[in-house]
Amino acid sequence: EAGRVQRARAELAVRELAERASEGLERPWRDAVRDAASPKDADVVDELDTAIRATSSDISRSAAWWKIVHAVQLLAVGVAVAGVLWLVAQAVDAAASFGLPDLGSVVSVPTAAVVAVGALLGGVVLAAVSSLAARAGARRKAQRTDEALRGTIATIAGDKVVGPVEREL
Repeated sequence: EAGRVQRARAELAVRELAERASEGLERPWRDAVRDAASPKDADVVDELDTAIRATSSDISRSAAWWKIVHAVQLLAVGVAVAGVLWLVAQAVDAAASFGLPDLGSVVSVPTAAVVAVGALLGGVVLAAVSSLAARAGARRKAQRTDEALRGTIATIAGDKVVGPVEREL
């Protein structure tokens, strides 16, 4: 149900519309226009609240691609941690001679270090790219939602307030 502030603002807007529409009319006609703008049998504020809630219900739902990005980022963190742990294990092995298998090297850099750094850099790049994509998607979603909300509000206001006022005029 609509809150007190929303209800008061909507009722004030309806009264202002009725006042502007009935400017220059004699008292009985002004009263008739005011009555037409605020029908006793319809609660325009509750209808608006219900319609707005239904229109904006999917706004908090995240995009499907975000779950994939999240999984890839978790994988990158896991790979980076594994690479660092392997480097630590190799350092311990060098001191204690446990006999860990050698993973080799890439351009004289241990493979575990290349994997760890690559995973960290990949995660940072993925975070930057997904941040840009999320902003663009959010702008599009906000625009679609704004258009849908304005259309819903215009329809209800037209049917329940403006239409009756115009018919009365």
